[in-house]
Amino acid sequence: MHVKPEQGNVVLYWTYYDGREGGRRGHAYLHCEGDRAHFFLYEHSSGGAAKEVMMARHERWQRAHPASPEQELRRRASWRDPSNSWSIAGDLGEAQAALRNRSMETHLAPGVAPLPPMPEAFLRRPMGSLVRAKAGHVLWPEVWEASTISPGLAGPLVLRAGSTVIVCAARYGSRFADSGQDRTAAIWRSEDGGLRWTELPWRLGLLSRISPSGRWSWPPEQVRKLCSADPLTIEWHDPWIDWEPGTEWRASFDLAKGQWKMKARS
Repeated sequence: MHVKPEQGNVVLYWTYYDGREGGRRGHAYLHCEGDRAHFFLYEHSSGGAAKEVMMARHERWQRAHPASPEQELRRRASWRDPSNSWSIAGDLGEAQAALRNRSMETHLAPGVAPLPPMPEAFLRRPMGSLVRAKAGHVLWPEVWEASTISPGLAGPLVLRAGSTVIVCAARYGSRFADSGQDRTAAIWRSEDGGLRWTELPWRLGLLSRISPSGRWSWPPEQVRKLCSADPLTIEWHDPWIDWEPGTEWRASFDLAKGQWKMKARS
């Protein structure tokens, strides 16, 4: 059966790290017909003619699928699969929705050398795959999947201490959007080993709230480190905003009060 990949429902940018600097890379076109999905892989270095076809199809797809502001943010997100072999940039929320209740078949474009299989389970549930790879068997809710959650600059952070599991990723969009930031950190906590989850609020205690530092540096765009689970302590920095009073920050969460206390790190 001949399927036209330029009719793809989703286009993703992929990199496969094969040990060479930079790895192999190209575009993938996800095209759905009925209960089947076809994944076409084109490679940037597979030859001039193949690259021209790939880029022409990519440009046609972009013109035919103008992105909303929310989609544009998701298309800029980059994900790394649990094996760290595949890096995928693009709207994995769209890909996840397109693959729902469909089987997937992979096709290599002409001139593409054999590649290990694209991690299908990761495409179907990217956030859940990454959390389970780090925390073991947990039930990650679909409501916090790739359509609403970004992996953040360093991928999701996971900390497990007994039955307590902490996950930190990011939500698309930021109250600092005029400064070029496009995400806000988000943190979830489970007290029963990953069966039930609660998203923690970004509520500051009074002393932190009235300090000058709280105005510019809260909430964090991207948490760099989960230091401890009890008390939950995080560290982050804001390298893009030059006028902040400090660039290195630490905050601890008071579970009883449901609020944070932050301070600049010395």
